Amino acid sequence: MNRQFAAVRHCALLLLVACPRAPEPAAPRPAPESAPVAAAPRGRIVERVRDVAVLQLDASGFDALEPGQRILAYHLASAAIAGDPIAYDQRYARNLEIKALLEGIVSRGRAVDPDALDRIREYLKLFWIHRGIHDPVTREKTPPGFSFDELLAAALTAFHSGERFGFLDEDDLRSAIDDLAPSIFDPAAVEPSGSAARFRPVSPSAPPGTVERVYRAGREGVPPGLYARELSRVVSRLREALPYATEAQAAALGLLIDHFETGDPRALREYWKAWVADDPPIDAILGFVGAGDDPRSVKGTWEGIVLFPDRERTAMLRALARNAPYWEERMPWPESRRRRTFDVAAVTAAAVLTASGGAALMTPAAVSLPDDPWIRRGHGSRTFQFVNVDDAAATLLDRLAAGFAWDDEEIAEASRCGRAAWTALAAVHDVVGHEAGVDTGEADGDPRRMLREHAGAVEEARADLVALRLAGEPRLVDLGLLPDSRCGAEMARGYVRGVLPLLRDLSSDTVEGDHRRAHLMIVRYAIERGAVREDRRAGVLFLRIPDAGLWNVVVGELLVEMQRVRVEGDYDAARALVETYGARAPRGWREEARRRADLAGVPRRVAFLPPALEPIRGPDGRIVDVRAVTPVDFEALMLAWSVVSGQ
Repeated sequence: MNRQFAAVRHCALLLLVACPRAPEPAAPRPAPESAPVAAAPRGRIVERVRDVAVLQLDASGFDALEPGQRILAYHLASAAIAGDPIAYDQRYARNLEIKALLEGIVSRGRAVDPDALDRIREYLKLFWIHRGIHDPVTREKTPPGFSFDELLAAALTAFHSGERFGFLDEDDLRSAIDDLAPSIFDPAAVEPSGSAARFRPVSPSAPPGTVERVYRAGREGVPPGLYARELSRVVSRLREALPYATEAQAAALGLLIDHFETGDPRALREYWKAWVADDPPIDAILGFVGAGDDPRSVKGTWEGIVLFPDRERTAMLRALARNAPYWEERMPWPESRRRRTFDVAAVTAAAVLTASGGAALMTPAAVSLPDDPWIRRGHGSRTFQFVNVDDAAATLLDRLAAGFAWDDEEIAEASRCGRAAWTALAAVHDVVGHEAGVDTGEADGDPRRMLREHAGAVEEARADLVALRLAGEPRLVDLGLLPDSRCGAEMARGYVRGVLPLLRDLSSDTVEGDHRRAHLMIVRYAIERGAVREDRRAGVLFLRIPDAGLWNVVVGELLVEMQRVRVEGDYDAARALVETYGARAPRGWREEARRRADLAGVPRRVAFLPPALEPIRGPDGRIVDVRAVTPVDFEALMLAWSVVSGQ
């Protein structure tokens, strides 16, 4: 496979000089440090890319930080972005070549046919959102909206306008594009292994002498490993951050640097132990987090998230966590399965400043780390709720209510309570739901491992059910999570009607993803027991709770069963629940959800655009401060990231 696209563009963009074999380009591409555009309402849709809405993340509060903290955020964000190319390569062997080709064309867009350029630009934006040519949810290839001839013509035009793509002559470029064409245009073309993922599997049947390549930058006495170039740049950026970090944070980052250089898992464990114990004013999650892209669920995808706490909302979440004994007493399970000792969860409400790699653009609303169960058991974990992600997504709640609520009264109540109910449900799920109940097994072995492929769906359903069980608790009002007790009912109503739009982006009735399966499982179980009713008006389906008392009974019943399944590791029961209620959407639901969401203007997917961190330099060129710029031009920001990452 031809790897020249990515390799040569690294030299040209990073060093702003021509590579040894390539002639000097006609004009160097600009390397913007930020990409502001005209003002737009924060958290609103700033761009649509096919059926994906791009929402701007807000950075309110960043300017209240100290200058040194803002500079720290900039260097940590640069480290996160430096590792961004790794995620593309992990997801498909030729993603970086395709990325370099498309970005090169768009960068010389003034010379390219406008109609073809618009369609190439649209595909590139989806490529950025998905971190490659495959949709990360459906695993299907994103179909290009242009032909091979249009791509070739655009590339040749860009070539003659000065974008050399690392090639000396036109014939080399033509040959390289011919080689890449199946990856872009053939829906069935993947790597010879049959998997699009680039995670290097080593199985018992591997040839003798097969060695799994370690992710590491290398240093004296330690040879470079896989992704050495990218990790070296990450390490360099982290070293620039050290003078601005707190003493404890600098020590933790030193351990992370050691891990990135050597690949030593012991250094990583020491880093996570230090990270769990800290609570700095600027924080970061950097490294190979979450193994969902790896067919073996072993190696993590590169992720980089830089954030700063929202102190007021953090205080609210921590008060929620301190009430753990109160919440536990309200759980319906037997005394034998009730938690009696409580460690207050280290939960933080935070605003995302940068999210790269597997967390880029399709940024999660919350994370809980580390994944290592040994660290979690012995040293604890930290949970983050990303408040600016939640706030941005919440701007769509009125559209969802208009499209799926039963009547004007329900729409009005959703408008009044919707955002509070949305955030309260998520908070109780994350802070209370995953911590409630005993987590020690009553069977031999780890019961969650015994649940195998259904463990995630069972755990997410259990956390949802805890939140739904507590929705009517007056203490949620006392703690400031809800404006009044009536909004507790909206938590339940919003959850039930929200299951339909959750299905709108499925390509078939098969449901994938633990969160989605859990949500569908709960609603369909409640339908079977009469706690949720399927009503139709003029042929349109509405899901409603006819009796709040019955709803609470059924939620409690299912919650008790989920806790039993979890503690006992009852695989057969877990499989029956998930496959009966959560694995497939009822016939017609998916199509109806898509039609009504389209009518209500609800996008199929959302992506979250982070602010641009713009350095302010003194007379000597050193960074003296940093400002967060919003709103941001999507294309300009991603092209700037390519410069920062050297891709």
